[in-house]
Amino acid sequence: MPTKPPFAVADRKQPYFKLHGSSNWRTGDGSSLLIMGGNKSANIAASELLSWYEQEFRNALREPGARLMVIGYGFADTHINDDIREGASAGMKLFVIDPNGVDAIDTLRSRNMYNFGSSLRESFIGASRRDLRTTLTTDRVERAKVMHFFS
Repeated sequence: MPTKPPFAVADRKQPYFKLHGSSNWRTGDGSSLLIMGGNKSANIAASELLSWYEQEFRNALREPGARLMVIGYGFADTHINDDIREGASAGMKLFVIDPNGVDAIDTLRSRNMYNFGSSLRESFIGASRRDLRTTLTTDRVERAKVMHFFS
């Protein structure tokens, strides 16, 4: 992970953005670089790397032909959901791997949060309710669904 700007996505490489950092990441002064709890937007803005990740993620979702595969995200962060919704409005296509499948985007209702699922329905190109490890190793039907995302 680069620690100082300029940051860049390598040509012909698939970016993987950890929008809130990771438990083993450290800042220049040795502090943890993992954003949790409230006030995420302000904390992200305070990090050059995470701010850059956020902007790159937002821009990538608006690119022509953009596709987003979501694995293990509970759709509970409004700043990320807003970027996903805006990407969907720009034509981005979405694939979700979650035990709830497509219904994962509607779990927000039970948390009394806004419902943004209806704005994404037209963007879905697939979903899988299966465990990712099983999908990639033994479940040919689910693996075919995931691989269709890349074609």
